[in-house]
Amino acid sequence: MVADSSHPTFTPGAEIRETYRKIDAPQQKPARDLVAFWQERPADGLVVGRDIPSRKMAAHLAHVLLWEPTPDGRDMLLNLAGEALRVRFGGNAIGRKFSELLDPDIVPAFLECGRSFLSEEACACFDFWLQRQNALDGVANLHFELVAFPVWSPGRLGRWILNGLYYFE
Repeated sequence: MVADSSHPTFTPGAEIRETYRKIDAPQQKPARDLVAFWQERPADGLVVGRDIPSRKMAAHLAHVLLWEPTPDGRDMLLNLAGEALRVRFGGNAIGRKFSELLDPDIVPAFLECGRSFLSEEACACFDFWLQRQNALDGVANLHFELVAFPVWSPGRLGRWILNGLYYFE
């Protein structure tokens, strides 16, 4: 965590600074409900187009991001982003790369974490703080929880990563 949040240190060329810590379980009920949705998944896993979206998941759709690995496996593309994510990324971020949207200091660690999700059946939760050099829609600082787990792409052709993002007020 940044010790003095009023004076964040930004990587040269970066417009955002993100700090995070892995947590055992989310504090917010909607994030815990998304973890429960993952824990109750079918034996063959969650599949985009079959389980996502679904009525069971309807309450979470505004908070969901779906990340698809690039063909070379070095980055991920944002395939789907719920409306609540405009607060995080601004305008339409769909089709943009992980490395274009996130703080450059955390990209390597989160890409590695993402690659491990593609081969494991695991769920992880994180507590995030984001600070912007320039406010976006009047918001410079965000605090949120992130839930992440693997899902199957449509037709089970490959693994994607689903994130649920829930802001603290």
